[in-house]
Amino acid sequence: IDDLEDEYDFKQRRATELVEKLFDPNHMAYNKFSSSIKKSNQLFSNQLNVTRKMVELDSDNNELVEKEIDDKIKTLETFIDKMDDLINELVIHLSSNKDDADDINNLFNEMDDLIHSVKDY
Repeated sequence: IDDLEDEYDFKQRRATELVEKLFDPNHMAYNKFSSSIKKSNQLFSNQLNVTRKMVELDSDNNELVEKEIDDKIKTLETFIDKMDDLINELVIHLSSNKDDADDINNLFNEMDDLIHSVKDY
């Protein structure tokens, strides 16, 4: 769990740096991505805390609890994967200097869907 937290923290810092390099703070995309990263951070942190608490309280290695912990870990890994996807798209966008932001917008929508699905869960 600590490794997942470290990996996520590194990637979200990198994504934030790239957003700051790519977009002017007054640009709508800057606010959109910054807000998405912030929401992702909050939900990741919440899921991380819940997972840690479950591990701490599961003294009997209950099979049902173990499955829920595995599900929480998969959710945390999904956040990391989406942050990685965001980094990759931002790097591609930065290096190509292209005006077509469809790939980034699609990724933003996927991140938004992930955030909403975790909230619903």
